[in-house]
Amino acid sequence: MIKQGLKATAIAALIAAGPAMAYDCAGLSNWDAAAVYVGGKTIQHKQNAYTANWWNQGADPEAHSGQWQEWKAEGACGAAGGNQRPTAKLTSPGAGQTFKVGATVAINAEAADADGSVSNVAFFVDGAQIAQDATAPYAATWTATVGAHTLKVVATDDRSAQGESTTVSINVSDDDTQPPSSDCDAPQYSAGTTYANGDHVQNLGRVYECKVGGWCSSSAAWAYEPGKGLYWEQAWGDLGVCSDGNAAPTVSLSNPADGAIILSGTAINLQANASDSDGVVTEVSFYDGSNLLGSTVNTPYAYEWLNAPVGQHTLTAVAKDDGGKPTTSDSITITVSDEAVATAITSPQNNARVTLGASVSINASASSINGDIAKVEFFVNGTSISSDASAPYQSSWTPNVEGQYQLTVTATDKDGYNATSAPILVTVLGGKTSDRVIVGYWHNFDNGSGFVRLPDVSADWDVIDVAFATPKLGSHSDMEFSPFQITPAQMKADIAAVQARGQKVIISIGGAEAVVKLTDANAEQEFVDSMTALIREYGFDGFDIDLEGSSLSLDAGDTDFKNPKSPVLTHLISASKRIIGNFGGNLMLTMAPETYYVQGGFSAYGGGSGAYLPVIHALRNELSFIHVQHYNSGCMLGLDGKCYSVSTADFHVAMAEMLLAGFPVGGNANNRFPPLPAEKVAIGLPASASAAGSGYTSPSVVHQAVNYLVKGQSFGGSYQLQNPDGYPGFKGLMTWSINWDRVNNNEYLKNHKPFLNGL
Repeated sequence: MIKQGLKATAIAALIAAGPAMAYDCAGLSNWDAAAVYVGGKTIQHKQNAYTANWWNQGADPEAHSGQWQEWKAEGACGAAGGNQRPTAKLTSPGAGQTFKVGATVAINAEAADADGSVSNVAFFVDGAQIAQDATAPYAATWTATVGAHTLKVVATDDRSAQGESTTVSINVSDDDTQPPSSDCDAPQYSAGTTYANGDHVQNLGRVYECKVGGWCSSSAAWAYEPGKGLYWEQAWGDLGVCSDGNAAPTVSLSNPADGAIILSGTAINLQANASDSDGVVTEVSFYDGSNLLGSTVNTPYAYEWLNAPVGQHTLTAVAKDDGGKPTTSDSITITVSDEAVATAITSPQNNARVTLGASVSINASASSINGDIAKVEFFVNGTSISSDASAPYQSSWTPNVEGQYQLTVTATDKDGYNATSAPILVTVLGGKTSDRVIVGYWHNFDNGSGFVRLPDVSADWDVIDVAFATPKLGSHSDMEFSPFQITPAQMKADIAAVQARGQKVIISIGGAEAVVKLTDANAEQEFVDSMTALIREYGFDGFDIDLEGSSLSLDAGDTDFKNPKSPVLTHLISASKRIIGNFGGNLMLTMAPETYYVQGGFSAYGGGSGAYLPVIHALRNELSFIHVQHYNSGCMLGLDGKCYSVSTADFHVAMAEMLLAGFPVGGNANNRFPPLPAEKVAIGLPASASAAGSGYTSPSVVHQAVNYLVKGQSFGGSYQLQNPDGYPGFKGLMTWSINWDRVNNNEYLKNHKPFLNGL
């Protein structure tokens, strides 16, 4: 899915780059000047095949398939079975790696040819060939020269066909203390500006070097904005963080606790931890909002705040290092009360979700001016359930009905004074969605399909996916969500309102515009912390993994989906399990991958092809259901080896059964992806022809496909179910999107909801 209208897609044709031989055009649609094409869409025109490089409309492929143009020429249409091009991959050095001038750089590559043999592999630096190797393992060396450089390899097979690797950027520095990433004087990137190879820009706090002038200069920021665009790595090399050489200090508030209630007149001891990796901390200052409370230059960093006003306060600490660079801590909120007694519920947190029938532990804090609390009484929806006369003040409660509950506590001191806490809302879930679901994505933006508040969305949607949570600028792992046109408080109320109707509301991460990459343990931790906080703050019922583009890919040599080694996969799997664990397992998990990342792994496993399979497999127990996007896809192979096109019942049945029956990964019968339970498999479809670049399917054709999948009721198509009895537990349908369906007079919901209910 994508914010800006039509959705970009990963390359669906699983064909390596290089000069084309005869191209199998079976199933390819003819080019239409009025149609919109997104990157990766393959068509035929005048007996030649072409693949779109990016979104375009009205660009004749015959006249627009040159270098840096809209289309890539795949070759003349011909019978299948011509010479297949070899594949080539540069395995080292890694992208972004830095070397010292004069170093001997070892360049290693892998190459293979499915229908012949590899004759040689040529090695290129900055477009110039430096070596050639005719025997595996393919390797070359190069003496490093100062600057940013691009590396690639080209494999040639026994019939002279060639396959080219993706380009890798490296840096060579003559100064260990000042790498190229310090070029902070580089101009700010601006889409549509003319850039030449080697030009430097800064964007999102990092410095980038242009590798391909034509793509760097594109006005399509969604595709080529460095560090953010869907295909930015094809155009730019990342030179690192824009830095003046002085690392910022770190600082965090250690006292008081976040959410603490403090009696008026009590001295508040503010404490902070601060350090500096390349120097010393020279000062720590404490703030209430924007008001400076006080500063200290001595450790431990502390300040005693006297006579704090009654009310709520947002506190931060700011540390400065010996270079004058400041860092502000995360904020905490405290409340100063002038009541004789103060009390608050400390757990569960507001908007927590618990499972029906599970015991819930309720904990509270309480204090009194005279220091003596007689008891703390616990209430659920105004009814007392227990009391506790000694700290820590605790109770337990087991809900037996689904719904939303209000928890409060009342503390009473020995003089008879009492106070009641602010209410905490808890949602009790039944633990599963209905047997059959219809899922819709809801736009937290307006891309021409209109914006609608959640309570105005039809109650017939079983699950609403809020699109999207995305990384903060300059990050690939620190997630955020900003409500569109409404306040966070209004958004939370809207979510609670539709949940009260029995609908599930989950947050979708990523989309086609956002690159989410968990490359190491620090990124994983940042992702877990930010997603946990976000889900908890808004009260979402779960999260949806909708990662596209360059977010997920398999590293070279990562061939076993059951035991993945690629960091972006292993950290995503671990992070997802940890987030769900943070909610005691009471969290929905769904996925919305493109066909390339799932069913594409049937014919080829590597890079992006099949990259979702390790994630799906490792999370199959936690998974609520998956709805692969049956749109914006090229022709895809079914289990029968035939290639099926989108918008047909055959395509929907063939793609769904790959998950329902399992399949050999990469054609290897000994490496079989096991089937998912039918209750965890749904189909994703566009709500209208305007909602996606391709794949819109009329309701009658969708019903043909689903009837065949569920009941084994054939529609006379080409694809034959491996299990002729069908899969009665099939979960349902998803659409992009609720907003587009409203524009289309709710055709999707009106046709498919009654149909699913009647199965």
